[in-house]
Order: sequence, then C-alpha cells, then structure tokens
Amino acid sequence: MIFYYYSPEKIIEALGTKEALRLTDNGDGQLDIERIKEAEKFAETIIDSYLTGRYSLHFDFDNIPPLIELIAKDLTIIHLYEAAYTKMSVPNAIVLKKIDTYKLLKQLQNGEIQLNWREYQPPFILVRKNQSLINEL
Repeated sequence: MIFYYYSPEKIIEALGTKEALRLTDNGDGQLDIERIKEAEKFAETIIDSYLTGRYSLHFDFDNIPPLIELIAKDLTIIHLYEAAYTKMSVPNAIVLKKIDTYKLLKQLQNGEIQLNWREYQPPFILVRKNQSLINEL
C-alpha cells in the first residue's frame, strides 16, 4: 500500500468531483486517480524535504498531524492546478495558496511555529549569539 499524507478520496472531496475531473481528465472524460496520486507524492516529497531534520516524519496513517494534512492537501491541489494550467495562468487564489503554504513550511522548518502534535515535537534549540546548539530532549 502506498502511503500519502492526504488520501486521493479526500482530495476529490476537497475539490469536488467536477473540479477534480476538470483538473485530471486526459480527454477521456474520466477522473484520473493516478494524476492525483502523482500530485500527492509531489506534496509528500516537498513536506519531507522541508521538515526532515526537524521532525520525525514516520507518521502512522491514522495519526498524521492536522497541519501536515492541511499542507499536503494544499500542495496536492496546487500541483494539480499547475499541471492542468500549463498553457495559461494559474488562478490567483492558487498562486496565493502556494505562497502561504511554502511560507508555512518555512516557518515549521525554522521552528517559528510547531506541529504540537503528540510525539512530533522538534528538538530543543539553544541559540548563543550566532551559533545554534541542538539538544534533543
């Protein structure tokens, strides 16, 4: 079983079936679940690349922090729009969502905000002048 931070079914629910079909249709009038899975894999890769080293990213499927689910959903939807809009401009709402989502990832990465979700706490960081000393508690 392939694991995603946010399921294809939830993406379809978030977009609505009509919009999901519009974004994934290959011209055959069918919803392309594989295209959604590709977008989810992209989202998972981005999340992992930003947060590896700050958080243990071995989440149980039933125990994914809500903030990670939100980010995964947004990144998946952003990727679906960007793939569907290759010959025209992506809607402004999607561009703004992308900016906000990457800003949120950067804040998590830098420790400005935290997941605060059960065992997924970042390491304790002590800062002394221009040096960081990392002590995992």
